[in-house]
Amino acid sequence: MLSIRQVSAGYPGVPVLTELSLEVPAGRLTGLIGANGAGKSTLFDVVCGRLRARRGRILLDGRDVTRTPTHRRARLGLGRTYQRLEVFGSLSVAENLLVAARATGAEDPARAVAETLRRLGLADFAAYPAGKLPTGVARLVEIARALAGGAGVLLLDEPSSGMAAAELAEFAESLRALAADGLALLMIEHDLELVDAVCDDVYELRDGQVLPRAGRPD
Repeated sequence: MLSIRQVSAGYPGVPVLTELSLEVPAGRLTGLIGANGAGKSTLFDVVCGRLRARRGRILLDGRDVTRTPTHRRARLGLGRTYQRLEVFGSLSVAENLLVAARATGAEDPARAVAETLRRLGLADFAAYPAGKLPTGVARLVEIARALAGGAGVLLLDEPSSGMAAAELAEFAESLRALAADGLALLMIEHDLELVDAVCDDVYELRDGQVLPRAGRPD
């Protein structure tokens, strides 16, 4: 699981997060909403280690990673996707996953790739150039790449961005399946229909802190 405890962070002269605390349990999909500029991506940067927290602690499965470099957090099981689609377009789907498996020190990279392709229903796309995939499939490749690298905690930044409506239902099922498999997922998302469809818990980032979303449908 991921535990964010009383984290304060920001940029020179611009505080963004103020003693923010959030628990992201294993086996659940946690949604994070908020206005543009509220600090959602800043929070992800702090969790991943791209931005250092001024105060507070980040715990990954109980291990304090607050001062741990980004690449070591990845090796400890933290994965992230970005709002902008980022696959290695000239590589095949399998090669995309293999890069991650090798970079994070997987014991058997080829096996990790094969298992992840099967897990996300991507085996038929293994040899397909990633740059020519439909957006929905390419988004799954981003997630698969993180999983092939051993991620047990996954940060998803606007994963539905660029998807056609017809792709969303299948993508939502994939997210539910990952949570059911025991992953801890934290998702930033502006599509509130998707949030309500897949998230177990929903929080709003406002004024530097997270609060339970008010008025969420049952």
